[in-house]
Amino acid sequence: MLKTEKKRAPSRLRRARLLGALGGTAALIVSATIPAAANVASSDAPEFSAEFIVVDGDEAQVDAQADNPQISLDKSTISAWSMQREGIITNSWGWAPDSSVTISVNGDEMHQATTDEQGTLNFRFTVELPAGVHTLALESAEGSVSQDFTVVADDEYYDDEYVSNFDPQISADRWVVTESELAEKPVGIRGTGFPASSNPTGPITVDLILNGEFVETLNTDILGAAEGEISAPLALGEQDVTLLSPVGEASITFTVVSDDQGEAPAAGSYDGATVQTHAGDVEMDDQDERPFSFEIDSEGRLSNLSGQYWWFCRGGNGSGFGDFDSSQFPATPITADRPFEIHWTDSVTDYVIRGTVNADGSASGMLFASLGICGSSILTWSTEFDGDAGGDGDADGDANGDGDANGDGDADGDANGDGDAGDANGDGDANGDGDANGDGDAGGDGDANGSGGDDDSGRELPDTGVPGLVPSIMLTFVLLALGAGLMLRAGRRAMV
Repeated sequence: MLKTEKKRAPSRLRRARLLGALGGTAALIVSATIPAAANVASSDAPEFSAEFIVVDGDEAQVDAQADNPQISLDKSTISAWSMQREGIITNSWGWAPDSSVTISVNGDEMHQATTDEQGTLNFRFTVELPAGVHTLALESAEGSVSQDFTVVADDEYYDDEYVSNFDPQISADRWVVTESELAEKPVGIRGTGFPASSNPTGPITVDLILNGEFVETLNTDILGAAEGEISAPLALGEQDVTLLSPVGEASITFTVVSDDQGEAPAAGSYDGATVQTHAGDVEMDDQDERPFSFEIDSEGRLSNLSGQYWWFCRGGNGSGFGDFDSSQFPATPITADRPFEIHWTDSVTDYVIRGTVNADGSASGMLFASLGICGSSILTWSTEFDGDAGGDGDADGDANGDGDANGDGDADGDANGDGDAGDANGDGDANGDGDANGDGDAGGDGDANGSGGDDDSGRELPDTGVPGLVPSIMLTFVLLALGAGLMLRAGRRAMV
C-alpha cells in the first residue's frame, strides 16, 4: 500500500556517480582521489568522477589568445548533494590547440585532458566533497588557471522554509508482481512534489533506493516529477522503495510472489462491503459504503465480483454508477494468505483489484476503476467467508463438525447430554411441569395456545385467528340459545 513520509533526507549514500552527457560530440570519464581542502575538516578521501564534454566554443573562446588561459564555472556555490550528483560545468579557453591540460582539485591531480582545435576544454565534474571552499585548477605548458568554489552542507543550503514548499509523493504501477511478470517488465516508480528541473536552487536529482541500497539517481522534470524502474531479479517478499532528496523522502512497498499457486482459500462466497474513498482521483468528503462480494471456486480461483462504484469525470463529462458484476472480470487463481493483484478491462474502464484472502476467511484490499483522463474511482474492500473457513463443516467453532462444541455429546449445551439445555434430571422436562418440550402442552396432544402452530406430531393446525377459549364460550352460548328456543315452542303448543 501507499506509504508517503516527508522527512529531511540525510546525505547517507557515499558513492561516485557518472552523470549523463549534456551534449556535444564526445565524452571522457575519469576517476581519481581528491583529499579534502586544507580549510575543511579532514575525512576519508572521496572518489571523483568527471565527464569531459567537447562542445562548440563561443565567440569569446574562439578569439582568445593561446597564451592566455581562462576558466569559468557555472556556479560558485553548490550543495553537497548537488556537487555529488549534478556537478559543476566548467568552460575553459585560451589554450593552444590540441594541448595537454592537467586537471586537479585541491592540488590533487585528477586527469589529463586534451583541448580541441580551438584551444577550448569544456566539461562537467561531480565529486563528493565536505562543506567548505575547494579549488579547481587547470595547467598546461603555456600556463595555468584556477577558481575556487564552495560546497555548503545540505541542511544549510536547503533551509526549513525552502523545504516546506515541497511535498514528495511516490507511486508504483504495481503493488503485487509475480517473478515472471517482473522478469518481463520492471515495476515502474514515479515520484512527484520535488523541485522542478528549472528550479535554480534545486536539487534537481532524486535517489532511488531499494531495501536500503542505492539503485540510481533520477533527474526531475519541469513539473518536479521523477521516474525510475525496479527490475528483476528480486527475492520473494516485500520490497521497500524510497525516493530520497534533501527536501524530503517518500516510500512505498510492493510484493514479489511466486508464479506457483499455493494452498487456495476456502471455496465459497465471501460477503462484505466497499468504502469508496475517491472518484475522478479526487478524495470524497462523503465516503459511501456499499455491499460487495466475490466467490472462490473449486479450483481456487477468485471470481464473480459483485458490487457498485460511483464514477466522476474531472473534465465535466458527467458521473454515474458502474457495476463490477458486468466488468468482465477474469477468474484468477489465488493463494491463501498471499497478496494478489489482478488487472482487467472492459470496453471503457481499466480495473485493478488487489488484496489478500486469508485462510481464516477474512479478506481485504483495494479496488480501482480508471476512466483514463476522467480519473479513477478508488475503493477499499473487506469481506468474510460465508461458511466454515477451516474446512470441518462447522462455522461456529465446533472442532469436529458434529454440532457439539465441547465434545460432551450434547449439541445444544446441555450438561447431561440429554438434548435438553435446561433439564437437570434428564427426564426431558426442564421445569417439572409435565411439559417436556416447553411449548405449554403437557399432554402432547396438540397446540397449547390454539394459535394454529405445530402440534407434537409435527402437523400444522389451521389458524383460526382467535384464542382457543373463545370458540368454547361461543359454542356454549349457541347451545343455550337453541335449548331456550325449543322450550319456548313447547310451551306455546301446550297453551293451544
